[in-house]
Amino acid sequence: MTAAKRGVSILLLIALLGSHLPMVAQEGGGSDGGGENSETVTPRAPYGIGLEPEVSPFLRDLRRFEIIAFGTLPFTLFFTNVGYDVGRYGYYGFTEGFGSDITRQYRPLLFGDRGYDNDEKTGILLTAVGVSMILATVDLLIESNRRNRADEP
Repeated sequence: MTAAKRGVSILLLIALLGSHLPMVAQEGGGSDGGGENSETVTPRAPYGIGLEPEVSPFLRDLRRFEIIAFGTLPFTLFFTNVGYDVGRYGYYGFTEGFGSDITRQYRPLLFGDRGYDNDEKTGILLTAVGVSMILATVDLLIESNRRNRADEP
């Protein structure tokens, strides 16, 4: 891994970890080191607990889309890998015969080195990202349809 890639990876890790830390602010203008007279503002209650929404519906939908897209990515990547393995094995099995050495080379593996070239790896990753985006879009459409039905009298 080159130094530039390592630096970008570290910055990305810091940004991801730092975005989930709770924030507590002091009332008043100064920072007196947390003595007796300093009061802290408690964090706000989570969304959806009987309070007025603090963000616009568009931003909530965007956040939900992001969570679902990134949350489904490991699963879609795993199932894309398995599907590609089985498909490649079936293709070479039917063209070369299932007992040949070529077919044994392409047998499906859940873990281990599969011997993919860069084009195959890129195709698998892009397929998994695309399926994750499709799932997040379908969820967005379902959620907006449900919200529109709830708004109708």
